[in-house]
Amino acid sequence: GIWLPIEAIANQRAILMGHHPTLIVLYFWHTTCHGCWAKFPLLRELMDHFKGVLTVITVTNEPTGKVDRFFQNRPELKALALPAITGDSVLSAAFPHQYLSHVVWLTNQGFVQAVTHAEYLNACNIAQAFNGQVQPFKIKRDYARLDILKPLLVWNEASGYRPGPDSIAYQAMLPYLDGLVGTSYQGKYSGGLRATLLNVPLLNLYRFAWYPLPDFDYQFIVPDSLRHLFFKPDSLYYDDWIVRNGSGMEIADPITSDLESLRTAARSLLSKYYPYKVKQDTIPMETFCITGQYRKPSGAAIDLQRAAWQFNKKSRFPIDVVSPSTLFVQNLPTDDQLKQPLLFAAWLQSQGLQFEKKWIKTPVCYFITN
Repeated sequence: GIWLPIEAIANQRAILMGHHPTLIVLYFWHTTCHGCWAKFPLLRELMDHFKGVLTVITVTNEPTGKVDRFFQNRPELKALALPAITGDSVLSAAFPHQYLSHVVWLTNQGFVQAVTHAEYLNACNIAQAFNGQVQPFKIKRDYARLDILKPLLVWNEASGYRPGPDSIAYQAMLPYLDGLVGTSYQGKYSGGLRATLLNVPLLNLYRFAWYPLPDFDYQFIVPDSLRHLFFKPDSLYYDDWIVRNGSGMEIADPITSDLESLRTAARSLLSKYYPYKVKQDTIPMETFCITGQYRKPSGAAIDLQRAAWQFNKKSRFPIDVVSPSTLFVQNLPTDDQLKQPLLFAAWLQSQGLQFEKKWIKTPVCYFITN
C-alpha cells in the first residue's frame, strides 16, 4: 500500500496526531458541490455509529474564511461538527483527483486501503474495511485532464489527435470513455456553437435533445425492461452503472448561433442509435401536500421549502410544500423514507407536520420503444 505520514497534515486545521481510530476517511469536498455536503449528515451518523474506531475528516482547498461563511448560512451542517481541513494543498497533492467528492480510506498507520466515490460510504462497507476486506471496492478513476473548452473530436489532450480543422461541422455519439469526468458543456465553437456531453446517463442526452424534460425521476414513464438504461438500479453503485450504461455525444456547427439547431441534430442522432420515442403529457399524480404551523427555528433547523426540491430528486412520488409560512424541521428523511409513502408520512408526523394527499396534474415523459 501507499504510506502517508500522518504528521504531514499535523499543521492543518484538523490535527490527526492523537487520533487513534481503526479507520480514517478523508472526504474531499467543495462548497459549490451540493452533492458533496449533502453527505455530511451521513458522515456524522457513521462517526457516531462507529464511535472511537472511525474518524471522517472533511478536506477542501478553499480558504477558512470562505468555508466559515458557508457554514454560517447552513447552521444545520455546522452543528454536525465534522473534523475539517481547509486551505489544503498537501492532501490534494498526495491524492490527486479531477472531480468531487473524492474519498480516501486510510488505516491509522497511514496505509491507503481504497480510493472511492462517496457512494461507498455506508455501514456495511466500513465494517468490511475494519477487517481489511476492501477488494470489492471499485477504484475511482478520473485521471485524464480534459479541457472542455476545446472540442474533444477536433483537438484535445484527452483524444491526442487532430482529425480536422477547428471549423468543421460534425455530430458524433460517444461510448463511455474511461478516466474522464462526466461533463455537460454548451458554448462557442469557431463562429457557431458546440454541445459536448461525456460519460453521462442516457437520460441526460435526451434531456438535452428534447429540452425541457421533467426534473424528477418519478415523472418518467419507462418500461421495466428499459429502466436500468435511464435510472441507476438500487443494486449498483453509480460508478459501476455509469461504466456499463454511460454514453455521450458531441455536436458542433461553426455557422449556427441557434442552440435549437443543435438539439434538432441531437434528436436525429439519438434516433439512429436508440429505438425510443419521446412523448410528453400531463397526468394526475397523488401528491403529498405538506402544511404546518410556523414555529421559531431552534438549533440546526432546516428550511423545508428549500429542502423540498432535493426530496423530489430522491422520492418516488411528488412532494409539495403548500404552507403559507416558512416551515422548519430538525432532521431530513432517509432515502428509504422518500421511497415509501407510509414511511414518509410517519416522518412528517414525527416533525409535527400535517399533509394531505391530492391528485395534481403533473408533467410526465414517456419513453416508448419503436
